[in-house]
Amino acid sequence: METITIKVNTKSGKAKQLLSLIKDMVNDGDVQIEKSTTYDEVKRGIREIKQGKVKPISELFK
Repeated sequence: METITIKVNTKSGKAKQLLSLIKDMVNDGDVQIEKSTTYDEVKRGIREIKQGKVKPISELFK
């Protein structure tokens, strides 16, 4: 199996058709979807730094 990353504009009609096709292929077992948690983790980390919950790495070694 090949691994690819796709970003789609979910407001586009063609993108909605593509997502529908991919979902059908998942149901048929032809495609597997792996959700990436890296983006969400980085986003959450930046939010926590901005809120002051966590110090940036550069400040930890002062």
